Amino acid sequence: MAQANEGWTTIVTCPNGHDNPVNTLFCRECATQIVAKTVCVHGHLNDDDNRFCGQCSAPVAAPTPTPSQTGRWNVDPTTRHQYRYWDGEAWTEHVVDNGAFDTDPVPKPEPRPRTRAEVWLPRAAALGMTVVSALLVVAAFSTLQSIRKSEPTPATTAEPILAPQTPAPVPAAAPQAQQTTHQPGQFAVIGASCLPASRTAVTADKSVAYCEHVQGTEFFVWSLVRGEITYPTSADPSQLTDPPVAVCMEQTGRSPQDCIEYLQRPSDPGDGGR
Repeated sequence: MAQANEGWTTIVTCPNGHDNPVNTLFCRECATQIVAKTVCVHGHLNDDDNRFCGQCSAPVAAPTPTPSQTGRWNVDPTTRHQYRYWDGEAWTEHVVDNGAFDTDPVPKPEPRPRTRAEVWLPRAAALGMTVVSALLVVAAFSTLQSIRKSEPTPATTAEPILAPQTPAPVPAAAPQAQQTTHQPGQFAVIGASCLPASRTAVTADKSVAYCEHVQGTEFFVWSLVRGEITYPTSADPSQLTDPPVAVCMEQTGRSPQDCIEYLQRPSDPGDGGR
């Protein structure tokens, strides 16, 4: 891949010699993939010696002298900083804010406090069952007393026929309208990091993506399925130490190398619930 400057426009050349804008991942003439030397978290191409992206100021230089193949900067899932470095197996202490490198240990997740509904619903359900049981006992006793009073003689005793009780239908919950935060030029990459509590986004193929938590990790990533993501088990075991790659493989069917390249594409970080 070659880079050149023509006036104020930086271009990249594909293996077949076609010129393309600097943020192009596939050639506009022959569709050949343009392999970047260094790609920032937003997908812009950079030279190997760049510390920060020349187009969006995101960090591109690895904080370690020998970074792993899957090591990369991502949106800080703790929201304490702009970016935090993922070394391929876990979040590290390396962070960046406004062009300044620093270190800040990853905070331990605090247990989520239970909501009022989670506290009182089990109690209300238990109380309701107790009340229903008591009413059934009273109703059965009253029925038995009525039967005994209506019996003319023991010889003419007849078993009462009780009509089956039909439970009242439970109204179905109204479907919630999906709300997207897609903006022109921004797409969610499945498995890429997103800000916690972000609303839904749209992938490049117009599928709805949800910002969900990966169970047992500190990751919040874009997912095709609503709800907390169970840590993928059908993916390549060698990739299970990298949750984004594992989620990508599980939900898109891509190979490990395809997911590594796919996760380098620009991804909407979400709005963090704002």
